[in-house]
Amino acid sequence: MAFGGSAILIGEVGGVLAASCSLVVVPNLTRGGSPYGLIENVVTRTDFGNRGFGKRLLLAASNAAWWAATRSC
Repeated sequence: MAFGGSAILIGEVGGVLAASCSLVVVPNLTRGGSPYGLIENVVTRTDFGNRGFGKRLLLAASNAAWWAATRSC
């Protein structure tokens, strides 16, 4: 799901929502106009904990933020 500069990333396992997080890519007037990304509300269901789902979701969000930042330059 995306709304002009923001997205909600989800991790699904067998049709079950295992983890999610919010990503916002913010325009910036400093640092040469380079945008920056905020990743918030990283949540993993208790029964999916300690299996690396949150870590993989953070990696996907980080990659999405870099991709969005390079496309806006």
